Amino acid sequence: MSKRPSPHVGQRVETAGAPISKARLVVVMAHGRGGSPSDILGLGQYLAIPDIAFFAPTAANRSWWPHSFLVPLEENEPWLD
Repeated sequence: MSKRPSPHVGQRVETAGAPISKARLVVVMAHGRGGSPSDILGLGQYLAIPDIAFFAPTAANRSWWPHSFLVPLEENEPWLD
């Protein structure tokens, strides 16, 4: 594990659906490379379940890791920690 801080710490988290205080379930949704939280939260509306809270964190630079997933794991740190 890397000792450097993750670049994702402190990024915005978007929410949708039920307020957390009234939610029966919470779903954490991760957007794809180049995407945004609002992109992935759009999928939640199709579920049409009223008592679910959706949370979508923002990846730094719109990517959860900087290089291909095929490179050695160490090359994508500290992004994955």
